[in-house]
Amino acid sequence: ALLVYFKVSTESTAFRLYNVISLHYFHTMRFNKYINILKNFKKNQKILFIDRDGTLVKEPSDYQLDDLSKLEFYPEVFYYLSKISKEFDFELVMVTNQDGLGTDSFPEATFWPCQNFILKAIKNEKVVFQDILVDRSFPHENLDTRKPGLGMLGKYINNPDYDLENSFVIGDRFTDVALAKNLR
Repeated sequence: ALLVYFKVSTESTAFRLYNVISLHYFHTMRFNKYINILKNFKKNQKILFIDRDGTLVKEPSDYQLDDLSKLEFYPEVFYYLSKISKEFDFELVMVTNQDGLGTDSFPEATFWPCQNFILKAIKNEKVVFQDILVDRSFPHENLDTRKPGLGMLGKYINNPDYDLENSFVIGDRFTDVALAKNLR
């Protein structure tokens, strides 16, 4: 850091500013170093973990969003996501359980058209999820990757780049509340 101090002149009541280190030296040798340090300084990123079904889009009665005819966004979801994205410093991460995705009862071919439509519609509002985390297991499997487990969130846990203490989970189920508690 640039060190400066004030010294009271005995000859007048005016203050004189003295540089402890030469400004010339600072500008030529240190300035670029300090600018690079400031550019590379990254504060810990807060994350907003957001559930999909029941939070961004209405959950169908059969709990599977496997057809575009079942897709319905919650009113004003685009407005509020856009507002959050513009006004707050959160990285957005979608975290969703999709029971049995990839099985005969929920083929991926029916999941991805809906998922991609949701992401494109949100992106059209200049909102981008930096990460999309999808668990494919069934509840009875009790896998750690399924919310409220932390298995899908490995890159965020104990990572000094992320500020989990000031991060949030938005969801519609008790598993989302439990996920938030597990992140503490």
